[in-house]
Amino acid sequence: MKNLLTIAIFASGLCYTGSLVAQQPREQPKEGELDILSLREVPPGMYEASLQYEGRGAPAKVKFLIEGNKIKLVESQAETFKELVGSLKLLGNGVFFARLQFRAGRASQIWIFHVDGSATIKEIPDRGEKQTVRRVPE
Repeated sequence: MKNLLTIAIFASGLCYTGSLVAQQPREQPKEGELDILSLREVPPGMYEASLQYEGRGAPAKVKFLIEGNKIKLVESQAETFKELVGSLKLLGNGVFFARLQFRAGRASQIWIFHVDGSATIKEIPDRGEKQTVRRVPE
């Protein structure tokens, strides 16, 4: 019985501590920063990514247009990414699931946005590629 009482007191302390943390006001983004917590879709515009297909070869620069969470290729250095199209779906807190289709195949990715507007790209499955995407002037 004493052990159950100890566990109950410990668990209630965890819940109490957790509720204090959850009620702290969040810091508002500074001027020019992306508010990733309120992001519902990727801001429309021209983006440049450094992509690598299945972890092979050097990363290629790819430019595409994003509008309404739809991706359309504008320019690619590599034949692999010709005809690239895709879509983005919000997972939450500035994280999006990307589905890409291009000449060489398909890819599933997780895009993790940062306050500077860039995003880290993680492949599914992750083969250790170092991929990023950032907004560029049109």
